[in-house]
Amino acid sequence: MYWETGPVTVVCLLLLVVLNEYSWQDFCGKQGVKQVVRLVLIGLCAFFAVGYRPNAATAIVGLVAWELFAIFDRTHKVRKYAKIAVAGALVAGTFLAFQVPKMVGLLPVSNSTVGPMWETFCMLNRIGEGNGYDTYLDDLMGEGKTKEIFEVENEPEESLYLFSDTVDYWGVAWDKAKEQEYIRRYITLIREQPKVFLQVKWEMVKRTMSELPFSEYDYDRAGRMDEYGVSDTPQRQKFYNVVVNFANQWRWARTPWKVFVVAFILLGIARVLRCQILLAAKLVYLAICYEGAFFITTQSHEFRYWFPTFVLLLFSMAILLEKILLKGWEIFRKSGFGVKTP
Repeated sequence: MYWETGPVTVVCLLLLVVLNEYSWQDFCGKQGVKQVVRLVLIGLCAFFAVGYRPNAATAIVGLVAWELFAIFDRTHKVRKYAKIAVAGALVAGTFLAFQVPKMVGLLPVSNSTVGPMWETFCMLNRIGEGNGYDTYLDDLMGEGKTKEIFEVENEPEESLYLFSDTVDYWGVAWDKAKEQEYIRRYITLIREQPKVFLQVKWEMVKRTMSELPFSEYDYDRAGRMDEYGVSDTPQRQKFYNVVVNFANQWRWARTPWKVFVVAFILLGIARVLRCQILLAAKLVYLAICYEGAFFITTQSHEFRYWFPTFVLLLFSMAILLEKILLKGWEIFRKSGFGVKTP
């Protein structure tokens, strides 16, 4: 299943936050070797986070910006060269995540074109037939294929699979020349139809932040594993049913904007109570950076894409809630209403 990518990515991102909190401390002296090891671990975490989910690159960029900004933060004493070293380790890990497959002779399928292709189809569908774009993609997809895009009656931003009968997304990913041409047509259409692009992008953002479907299937999905002798089991099916039922009951967790609102409210309360919120704020910031990738390009509106962001926010909310409760109890005791011990 494709679910292993999300957990690995979010674990690496959480480790990056922990490692970044300590990697600049005692960078020299007796702790020098340990800090070098931490820098190597930072690079590896960035490598695996981006390697498993390329859209994690926006989160890494966010962390690099955080580290570099700290150099100019005069409220805290930091070692500038150590911060630069951390940023360098993050950049190196991310760079290698994209380059190592090529270096060892692998040709990974790029999915970076799928989002722009989908948005191009959505824009054409909104523009409609008879407005100068009737054959806009025919030379790439085949004669009459652009017309099929106009004929899609559902809201095109609902799912990229509405156009799966018109184009083979992954087939395009293998053809680099065609992939580049799709990107060029996408940019051209944005330049010529900016209002339509903003309408489509707004719909994409709204659906990305609205309640997301938990679209999961049993292991033998549509019988595709039969040829390998793999089939589902009663134990696996029970586990699957429990997970799906839980997801259907806990709909709040599948609605990104609601989770973000709760996180921001807790962050605000903790700030008012003058709690230490740097770690929690960093997690929220990282979650925003990660989720921001789906504002740039969206491939599908599903819970599995939201999962890493949700876990980051869940950790931040747990930290904030603990600090708020402890601070509240401290205020309660100082007010004279607490239990007085002799």
